[in-house]
Amino acid sequence: MYIFSGLGLLVARIFNFSIGYGIILGRILNFIFFLVMAYFAIKKITFGKLVFAIYMLTPMNLQQVTSISADAIINSVLFYYIAYSIYIIFKKDKLNKKEIVIYVLLTMIIATLKYVYILLAGIGFLIVRRKDLSKKKKFLIITITILLSGIVLFTTYVSSTKYTAVTEATKEYEKRLNVDSEKQISEILNNPKHAIKAFVYDWYNMSGHYIYMSIGSELGWLEITPSETIITLYLIVLISAVFLEENDKTFDIKSKVWLILICMAIAILVEIAMYVAFTPIGAEFIGGIQGRYYIPIYLLLLLCISKNKSIVSINSKIEINNNLFITTLILNLCVMAEVIKYFSL
Repeated sequence: MYIFSGLGLLVARIFNFSIGYGIILGRILNFIFFLVMAYFAIKKITFGKLVFAIYMLTPMNLQQVTSISADAIINSVLFYYIAYSIYIIFKKDKLNKKEIVIYVLLTMIIATLKYVYILLAGIGFLIVRRKDLSKKKKFLIITITILLSGIVLFTTYVSSTKYTAVTEATKEYEKRLNVDSEKQISEILNNPKHAIKAFVYDWYNMSGHYIYMSIGSELGWLEITPSETIITLYLIVLISAVFLEENDKTFDIKSKVWLILICMAIAILVEIAMYVAFTPIGAEFIGGIQGRYYIPIYLLLLLCISKNKSIVSINSKIEINNNLFITTLILNLCVMAEVIKYFSL
């Protein structure tokens, strides 16, 4: 996940540049990787190209893919994975072995990212609805995908727990706020009412906040806060793109229910992980959750509500697309002005 960030720092070291130039180069390489993956994702996805494109231009996503954070690689790969999974579900022609192998390999790759995102493999499992594959082939594809991805996931987990060191800052945080994963798990098992209250509070009070955060209401170290009006307008643009885009294909009701369940399961796993590893023992809230954790699943939810027919005539399609992208550009420029203002004070 840090291959391009590391490459930028390596080049800086080889040519004896300052670490600042190495970080900038790493960020540029991450951004180039995102642009390549985004291009092929939009090209490959069967429907929702407009929604997909505008969503990838949210201020939060642009911040992440132009950083040296692991999210630059994670989000770029997951965007393409979602697009490719939808492609193999809706492809008109018969799937070939190469496409199936690519899907399995991509699933194995996402198993090395944040563990909770492995559930996105469930998108591709809708391949069972294809009529050109026999039941035996469908069962074989899903079984092999689960088996190989499970092996990769387990190996990654063992390696990370063996070689990843806990930083002094993390130790200080845990000590100061009474955070202890083992004791938290014990507390949940012995006295689950606090955990239940924490999850209910999070879903009821924080859901809207996470949506705004995923678009860009809190940037940098959560200290740069663009105007709520700008973020609201961007959310309106996203929803507008859903209803203004005309698609040949969309998910049916059963598929939508399946995908919504996947999104809910990922959200729950994120909450469990943060409650256990980042929240004070016995607290009735969940600490440390950021909207950027939900970037992939919010995209999937937007694709779930995509329609076959646009609410406007097809003749206005190009003009509408242009207006949406121009609005997106203006809103991003407004956010950029907020960022420049923050650093100029």
